[in-house]
This record gives sequence, structure tokens and C-alpha cells, in this order.
Amino acid sequence: MTNLHKKFGGSSVVENTSHGLQRNLQFMKEVSLKSGVHLIAGTGYYLASVQPPNLLLQSQETMYNLMLTELTMQCVEHHDIKCGFIGEVGRSWPLHEFEKGVIQATGELQMELGCPVSFHSGRDPEPPFEIIRLFPEAGGDVSKVVMSHLERTLYKDDQLLEFAALGSYCQFDLFGNECSFYQISPADDMPSDAQRIQKLM
Repeated sequence: MTNLHKKFGGSSVVENTSHGLQRNLQFMKEVSLKSGVHLIAGTGYYLASVQPPNLLLQSQETMYNLMLTELTMQCVEHHDIKCGFIGEVGRSWPLHEFEKGVIQATGELQMELGCPVSFHSGRDPEPPFEIIRLFPEAGGDVSKVVMSHLERTLYKDDQLLEFAALGSYCQFDLFGNECSFYQISPADDMPSDAQRIQKLM
């Protein structure tokens, strides 16, 4: 896939695997070197439910320091790689206390470094708004934020436009998922690619 990406003009891929999702930096490095495509690794923490129990007890300062180290010096599991952004930062609903600390640490660090941030929006319409409330309260710049998966989170046009007015990037990123039954949230229908395009237009 990366070879085709490069063939058609792509030079970089932003890879959203953060702590809790078992990122494989060695594999990313090998793919990048073989394909000539830059893979930009993310730091940060995904959902509380996928973290080891001891990690959930980390202080906000510890999370801040780990992300700072990975962005400016080296990754904890691969010392010749640095990360290029914070993400994907996960959150569940209702918001877990650990996830709240991650959002606040992310806001503080983003204010210091000016780096981009990618947030996992979840499946409920409330969390994107709550994230964009907490993040700037901690000092983060909303204009450097990508809110992912919004085509299956904010279904209503007025909700999407209300959120867009808050100033973050609104990402539709589930193209290719041509299955209306959404296993994680059976009450919702996954939009088709045609519906995604119509919504964007």
C-alpha cells in the first residue's frame, strides 16, 4: 500500500497508534525505509479500557513527561525514533478520569510545543464537544486538532456544523467501510462512501 501511496504522489503517512494499542515502531521503521514513505508516529494514550491497570494510576505530570520525551528525544520502546504528533488520544463516554488527565496533559504539552493532535471522537455526539472544552482549558490550540471519525459520530448536519464552528479539523476517515451494520453500535447505521461524499459536499 505504501508503494502505491508513493507512486501516486504521497510522501507521508500519519500513523495513529498510541499507548494502549500496541504500536510497533520497528515495523513502521522497516516499512518506511523499504517504501521511501515517511511514517509519522504518534504518542499519547488511547482509551482507558485498553491500558494496563498500573498505567491508569499514572499522574498527569507523568503522562505529560512521557509524551514530551517521545516528541523531543526518543520513544520509550525504540530509542532511535521520535514521534511527530500526539494521537490518537482516546476517550470513552462517560469520560474516564484517566482520559480526562490525558486530555489535560495533551493540552498543556501542545501549548508548549505547538504540535498537532488527533482525538478519537467515540460514538456518542457529546464527547467531541467535551474534548474541545477540556483541551483549550488546559492551554491547547483547537486549530491544531483533528477530531476523527465524525461521519459516524455527528450524524445530524446541525450538530456537525455546530462542532465545526469550534475550530478543529473535522475528519471523515472510515472510507472503505461499506457495511451498514455497525457492530460496535448496532443502533447506528454506518454511512456508505457515497453518503460520506454527499455529506462533505
